[in-house]
Amino acid sequence: MIKYLLLGSAPYVTEYYEKRKERYRDWLKLAVNNAWKVCYPDISEWFIADDFLKPSPNTGIHSGTLIPDREQKENICITPMPIVRIPGYVNKTGSCMILNVMYILYNRFRTSKERFMLSVMGSDFIYDKNNPAFYGTAKENSAVQALLKFNNPDYAGIQADPLRFGDKWLTDELNNIMIIYGNKGYPLFKDTPYESRLPFGDIR
Repeated sequence: MIKYLLLGSAPYVTEYYEKRKERYRDWLKLAVNNAWKVCYPDISEWFIADDFLKPSPNTGIHSGTLIPDREQKENICITPMPIVRIPGYVNKTGSCMILNVMYILYNRFRTSKERFMLSVMGSDFIYDKNNPAFYGTAKENSAVQALLKFNNPDYAGIQADPLRFGDKWLTDELNNIMIIYGNKGYPLFKDTPYESRLPFGDIR
């Protein structure tokens, strides 16, 4: 069975990964956006938003705040998010990076006899600024903010991207991932020292 550790960008993740990395010594490390630096150079694949390395044509800003230099880029397998919608979502609109990667992995294996397991670290979907699991950013995207004000006004003013589609949207997608992974026998865990919205079991 192939083992993957998926790293998000929560502020605690660098220190926590250092404490836990021996647990994942033989796991393949996947990183999303800024989390590449947490496990570099021991990184198998780096998933980035389409505006991570260069300014978005819509907003004029790029989402990346930790940009690898040329040598580092050459040592990383980079996978940009596809332009087309990733199959698997239960809702007709909306997506977010961590969910995208979980659906991408599922789609890669679902017609294969190979199996995999996944542990998620540093992506808890917590947007309380007083909580150590919070991983907001100072960069505000006007499109995100407009959707937050409409679907989840309590989080307006925070870069709570997944919640721009509402709490139910996020709950539906997380539950769907648990179901489809479970149906295929792909073990799914979270690894966090803090509160998490992830409904997955805790890894030991």
